[in-house]
Amino acid sequence: MASRAATAFSVGRQSSGKRSIAVLPQATEDITVKWALRTLTIITALSIICIGCQAWIMANQVAVRQDLTTGADSDSDLDSIRTNFNIEITFHSVFLAAVGFWWFITWNGLMRQNTIQIISVNFYNVGLFIYSITQIFQLRNDLEQIRPLLADPKLANGKPLFLAAQILLPVMIGIFIPIYIYLTIRLSAEFGWRIYRISGGDIAVERLLLDYHIFLLLMKYGIVFMVGFTVLDLALASVSFNGLILIPVLGGLLGIAISSAGFLGVRRENAIVLSVFIAGSVLEFVYITFRVYLAYARSTDFANNIQRAELPFLMFAEVSLVILAVSILYGVVCYRNFGMGLKEVLDAESKLRNGEQEMREIDLDA
Repeated sequence: MASRAATAFSVGRQSSGKRSIAVLPQATEDITVKWALRTLTIITALSIICIGCQAWIMANQVAVRQDLTTGADSDSDLDSIRTNFNIEITFHSVFLAAVGFWWFITWNGLMRQNTIQIISVNFYNVGLFIYSITQIFQLRNDLEQIRPLLADPKLANGKPLFLAAQILLPVMIGIFIPIYIYLTIRLSAEFGWRIYRISGGDIAVERLLLDYHIFLLLMKYGIVFMVGFTVLDLALASVSFNGLILIPVLGGLLGIAISSAGFLGVRRENAIVLSVFIAGSVLEFVYITFRVYLAYARSTDFANNIQRAELPFLMFAEVSLVILAVSILYGVVCYRNFGMGLKEVLDAESKLRNGEQEMREIDLDA
């Protein structure tokens, strides 16, 4: 039954052998993308709606701030209003960036046909849902704190549909959570052949690939949560606007550099480069722990602000610490996998994607 059992080990590429550049999931001879395209359509539409709601909330905040500063009775009241809304806008900006990453991590997982990454988005959905709910209470508490300072307290009520936009976010994300669970099941079936195709059915190789993909996934999430924590941390510390922009950008670049060291170290099985990643992750872990400690030290600038953004601040801190700890662990695991054949398998897959290597056959009856 050789004619039936032999299945092509191949990747989608043009007949000329040159790799095409695609922005949508591409079907191959052995993998369909029906559910991938449906998932991308849904997440794109939902991301646009969420960004629209969040942009409306931020625009309303700016309008309210202008009204409040106009009606302020003293310089101290004016400073209090400005500090309040600087933290608010930072909170909203982090959520807006989180929605952008939400779309990217889903799109990237679909493009890479990465089942592990697709599954991880389920947990991200829950985190985004929680964050959207905390935003409602955060806004209400902050506006109530500002209301006594105003000659006209009604100014703190916001514009029409302001509350509706806040409520729509968790409602839409909450509805999407079970829908995405179903899509995950469908995508797992759709992409399931890819790992078997790469590993040739070798269970040991599949385990190596699993460790590798989990490690890469941790680094992607690590960069985002580290930058988010840094932004919230600096906003609470009353850093200048320029510092609030510059420091997270530099921190993000540093995070990318450290993660790149991790990727190159594991991909090329270079122990020295991987050690740079592990050392950098340890330093990031210590930094976050130290900043959280300072947030609760009453002698610091955090004292007056930490209670107003405690939940998102701690959420980003705790998630970042967990990701860093697990990343270090998986860095060690991947190091122990050096020399076990992962590099050769990934090199072969890369050559196939680039059209540099002929397809090979897998005998499913073997």
